[in-house]
Amino acid sequence: MVGDRFAYAGQTMATDPLSEERIWALPPSDAIVALRPVPSEGGQAGVDDDIELFLPFSDQPSLVLGSLPMPEVDVSLPRQGVSRRHVSLSRRGNALWVIDNESTNGTFYRGRREREFAMLAGETFRVGDVELLALDRYLLALRPLAQWCLGYRAHRAVAELLMLAAQDRAILLGGAPGCDQDRLADGIHRASARRGGPFIVYDPSEPIRSIARASKGTLFVPLRTNERLTGTKTNPEITTHVIQCLFSSDYQVRSIVSIQHVDKLEEIFGAEAERRFQFGYVRVPSVAERAEEIPRLFDELIQEELRAKQILPSAVAHGPRSIRELGPERVSALQRYHWEGNFPALRRAFVKLYARLIGGSLVEAARLLGCGHSALSNTFERLGFPPER
Repeated sequence: MVGDRFAYAGQTMATDPLSEERIWALPPSDAIVALRPVPSEGGQAGVDDDIELFLPFSDQPSLVLGSLPMPEVDVSLPRQGVSRRHVSLSRRGNALWVIDNESTNGTFYRGRREREFAMLAGETFRVGDVELLALDRYLLALRPLAQWCLGYRAHRAVAELLMLAAQDRAILLGGAPGCDQDRLADGIHRASARRGGPFIVYDPSEPIRSIARASKGTLFVPLRTNERLTGTKTNPEITTHVIQCLFSSDYQVRSIVSIQHVDKLEEIFGAEAERRFQFGYVRVPSVAERAEEIPRLFDELIQEELRAKQILPSAVAHGPRSIRELGPERVSALQRYHWEGNFPALRRAFVKLYARLIGGSLVEAARLLGCGHSALSNTFERLGFPPER
């Protein structure tokens, strides 16, 4: 779930450490390289939503997008309401220039039917009944991580997160700890216009120094329930100053805050939090909520291991494998498991499961891991696996 949550009207304090540098412009966005259909809000995501329409501007300066098959158009989108040659696309700098070719159902940008307009990466426009999100190479690179954290069929939520990444707004990541919020925050930073600046993890023992170090970059603030911004029972004036530094546009810092319970924000930011803040809100689901995707998550960890070659170097010789090779009974057990701790728990189990997969037996898996097979057997039984000798 992604959306708006709070509004903020900050005031500059004369004592802030960043007051010497007020004027700073964000770098321009990168050139748009692809368009992606965005499912309607509340609509069911289907296979057709998981596509990218790459724009081959290297071959020609202007492209035609429409419902006709290629090569009759340069970008084919055979969807309801899309005319045969719906729009023409061209680049002007890093902007995408869109011209409606007298289509039947029109082309819409920012809620209005338009004849022509320029747009940037992270924005959307609609042709007929299809909303299209414009992506640059940085947003494209962020998308796999967004899927890992939000869900492989959560196409709308992933698209909305990419839109937020392209904006320069504070972001609130709500959800249980251990859902890779830190990786997601770093990925958002790398995809944003602030990617040339620092990515700093907030230190509650040195709040103002943390904010100063994040100047012209991104500050990640991971908060546990009832944790204080300053780490101590300090006076309200210091806490107020820290809050102003975090969220005022005067301080040149983009804040990404992670908290498990959104309703606890008032305890941390004060009674007027809802009136004073404006976040782009992203709810990060727990692993247990994504039971159907557990096999896919494990397979992604296998690919990660094959690239890193860190945990089981001998696994590289076995090539790509799938956790489904353990059999339907074991896979179903993994899907039923509670996964308390989320991704850290998943990664701990992965090492043992992957050894079992490439070893082919409990004894061989124990040998690969250098542990006793009885201890490994106990681990698998806790996961709900049938007994194995």
